[in-house]
Amino acid sequence: MKSIAAQRAESWQQAEKELSPHLNVRDVALLFGVHRTTVINWHKNMDLEADIPPSGAKRTFRYPKQRVIQFARNNNLEIQLSALLASNLTR
Repeated sequence: MKSIAAQRAESWQQAEKELSPHLNVRDVALLFGVHRTTVINWHKNMDLEADIPPSGAKRTFRYPKQRVIQFARNNNLEIQLSALLASNLTR
């Protein structure tokens, strides 16, 4: 059985291979198993930085894959790729 640290490290490596170059708030929430509000709070607290969103009424935050993975490493969070992949199949 793998240790928790080994599982986390494996999830980070897998994420580097399989994630798209940019993720939105919904994607990040699914990856970490949190509510979208939590991701917005991380953004407001400058814990997770997004690229500058385009101007306009609907400003979608786009998080580069490498920043999301680094955020996971810095906070010892496991990335749950299966949740995101399952969600994308139902869209």
